[in-house]
Amino acid sequence: MAGAFLLCRDCRVVHRVYAAHELAEGGPVSEAAAIAYGQFLVDHRHHPLDRLEHCGTVDHHEGAFWDPSRTSFIEVSNGREAFTLRSARDSLEEAPRHEIIEGRLEPKPAEVSVDEALLRQAFDRHFYPSAVRPSKVDRFVETVRDILSHLPANELETEFDDADEPAVAIGRLPDEGCVALLERCMNLFDAWELTRVASFIGANRDEYGALALHVRRQVALVTHEPAPGGDTGNKGS
Repeated sequence: MAGAFLLCRDCRVVHRVYAAHELAEGGPVSEAAAIAYGQFLVDHRHHPLDRLEHCGTVDHHEGAFWDPSRTSFIEVSNGREAFTLRSARDSLEEAPRHEIIEGRLEPKPAEVSVDEALLRQAFDRHFYPSAVRPSKVDRFVETVRDILSHLPANELETEFDDADEPAVAIGRLPDEGCVALLERCMNLFDAWELTRVASFIGANRDEYGALALHVRRQVALVTHEPAPGGDTGNKGS
């Protein structure tokens, strides 16, 4: 989503800013969008306009990154005040609507998990043709879950975002998690099993393995005071 918008204080409408080269060369800007932008500038040429720039790091998106109809919430600023901007569209045929909404985006504690179904399958494959008792596999998964609950979720490094869930980022199981898991496994498995368990952890701790962390970053829309200018919306793009 573009990082610049125009806010008309008099009319309480917001419109995306298009660079001159976008309008001149086409690119992602459709003819209809270019006409709508030009009409916005004409209609509000004598009104006080604020240029809003994307300024925050706590964005929130509802829907997959590849879905053009997803709803997005970002923080924007005119250099003096910060606002929360909501962008959405009802259909692909319509231009997105942008509006300033009441409230600020604030981070909440992240949630950390692994794909437990994938973890069980990978664990079984790693031991094949031998087998581990299902009760031990259950305890291993429960141990992983418990260790993740004690990791500093908001400080974990991640490698890439999940394409289908924009709030989720994928990362490696950190060293402290690996050490804790190995230590706990000493009391879960027999001696012959421990070597296999250690190799499983080493082979699956990265962002593509069965122990890859799914870090769900969460935000809340917190209302502190009414939005400047009241309800602000438009049919722009």
